[in-house]
Amino acid sequence: MNTLYRKYRPQKFEEIVGQDHIITVLQNALKQGRVAHGYLFTGPRGTGKTTTARILARELNCEGLDLIEVDAASNRGIDEIRDLRENIRISTGENAWRVFILDEAHMLTTIASNALLKSLEEPPPRTVFILITTEQDKIIPTIKSRLQILPFKSIALNDIITRLEQIVKKEKVKVDSKVIKAIAINASGGMRDAESNLTKILSTGKDNIVLEDIRHILGIIDEHLVIKYIELLFVGDKSKIFNFIKNLEDKGIQEKIFLKSFLEYWRKLILINVNPQIASELSLQLTKEDLAIIIKQAKKASSQILIKTAQIFLQNFNDSEKYPEQMMALEIATLQCLDLFKKTT
Repeated sequence: MNTLYRKYRPQKFEEIVGQDHIITVLQNALKQGRVAHGYLFTGPRGTGKTTTARILARELNCEGLDLIEVDAASNRGIDEIRDLRENIRISTGENAWRVFILDEAHMLTTIASNALLKSLEEPPPRTVFILITTEQDKIIPTIKSRLQILPFKSIALNDIITRLEQIVKKEKVKVDSKVIKAIAINASGGMRDAESNLTKILSTGKDNIVLEDIRHILGIIDEHLVIKYIELLFVGDKSKIFNFIKNLEDKGIQEKIFLKSFLEYWRKLILINVNPQIASELSLQLTKEDLAIIIKQAKKASSQILIKTAQIFLQNFNDSEKYPEQMMALEIATLQCLDLFKKTT
């Protein structure tokens, strides 16, 4: 099976998901004939930066494409940038545009960056440089000052879910909604990771894919297990919560992955506890139903207790490989927190 993120890579601005603020800027620039000579596309991995750069190049070259892409991670030195500068000087005709895409731009050496700066200071006519990075702070200030910075953002959970559902429908495979949601959550706002993981599970060849089929493939868990565990933690029933942990082990769920998922979820819970207004931002990472649950849970303890709990689980997460038994780190963290909650009641 072809990699889905390549198969369904957007070919038009309208197909880019979750970056409307970027697309509006670029479309207006094209309509008004005000395309900048240089852009810095910055933001999390897998959010459409390179794809958007290629679409902009196509929009500038409707009848022909003069596009040069350079991966700065493997072409980061002064010699490669000198070769690029020589290429820049080559004329392509009076009406032709040239687009240079420099991916992983933060990987350039300081000397190479300064060499590139000379081309950015005096760019040839009808030439566009697009630098792409996940680490804007590593781009030297003199380069950033000569570029229009366009910040890409993490893609909303619901947008990723919708996109994956569309792909599954086109691929004519039945995938349980819990699987789609788990993949979307695991992608952490990156569409490319979501589509790559969907490729993995469709490669199993099954006609009807459920969560249990793909748990080991992707190393993920159903977030509702974390929610259920937290509810039991707040209730404080040792018998029920240790039966729950035993069931996790019976299902083959890896302790480290569960602890990591717990900490990621608990962070959101703390944020809402200390600043309820942040719920609107977190709505991009959660479904409406899960957001309602986490808002309710955030009210069940003080911020001090929630922070202390995070510290306990983080310590046991870091120490989990030192314990001789699977689930022992989770069991110890559970006991410590049950005692902690008991002291506050």
